[in-house]
Amino acid sequence: MRRPLLLVGFWTVAVLAATGIGLLAVSFAGPGLPGAGASGDEPLTGPEVSKALATRTTPTAGTPAPSQVTGKAVPFRQLGNYVLASCGTNGLASLLNFTPAGGWQVDDDVQRGPAAEAEVKFEGPDSDLKVRVQCRAGAPVFTPEVQPD
Repeated sequence: MRRPLLLVGFWTVAVLAATGIGLLAVSFAGPGLPGAGASGDEPLTGPEVSKALATRTTPTAGTPAPSQVTGKAVPFRQLGNYVLASCGTNGLASLLNFTPAGGWQVDDDVQRGPAAEAEVKFEGPDSDLKVRVQCRAGAPVFTPEVQPD
């Protein structure tokens, strides 16, 4: 009779210890976790999302950007969507990789290149994002275009 009681006691202690360790870990990471309380992360409403998308700005053509580095694969990110492009020795643009953000998808008509202009279109819940890539001075230059639905 004593052995089952010992097993139940050890099991209870193990469960309490695991719970305590888990709560301690969450308390250390708390403010960085969505919904952890202190960070103020509240979900946006539909109108708030539309307003945020409408007021989002992109770099202008005259703004120096990391995407103008020559001889490398160059990343570009907008609205959480990711594009990686490069320019060949012939000055043609190529899409090496592209990944949609959560809730977005890639349109089937991707123009990967190599070509004078490569293009990918991301379709989102409230808008679409078309990213064109051309090569200037041997470096990819990204031209994003947000199209509200």
